Amino acid sequence: MRTSKQRLALFFTVQTLGVGAMVAIGGAGRHPDCGDIGCVAASPVAVIVGTLLIFGELAVVATVLRHEIRVWRSLVLFGIAFLVVTPLCGFPRSFGDSHRVGDVLAAWHAAAGSILFVSGWGAGFWDLLERMRRPDTMQPEDRESSAMWPLD
Repeated sequence: MRTSKQRLALFFTVQTLGVGAMVAIGGAGRHPDCGDIGCVAASPVAVIVGTLLIFGELAVVATVLRHEIRVWRSLVLFGIAFLVVTPLCGFPRSFGDSHRVGDVLAAWHAAAGSILFVSGWGAGFWDLLERMRRPDTMQPEDRESSAMWPLD
């Protein structure tokens, strides 16, 4: 990812997904989840911490994309980290906490991790192709006459 347009497109995609997740967390905090143990509303602390978590992750991704270096390694690393954290967001469900904030966070991490991993892998592959590409201009050693060719 060398051009700023590609970086902006990636950031706006991840940011739109993050804002959608923050809105979903707000909605999950307002509506109680009625399950087997009765109606349980999400605690305001979980809603605030979940929103701040997404906001902080967006800030880190924005900081990485702002630098004018090859960022594909960082994108792959963030994608893997987001995908590793995805199952951890569902642990509150296993302890009887039935609100949906953890589900929204898991969905956010799965979607953003997939986007970051795939775009980082694609940028790394494109970088590899650019490094392997033979330049169109003649190299200095190609301009010299060689005794092997009769027409030189």
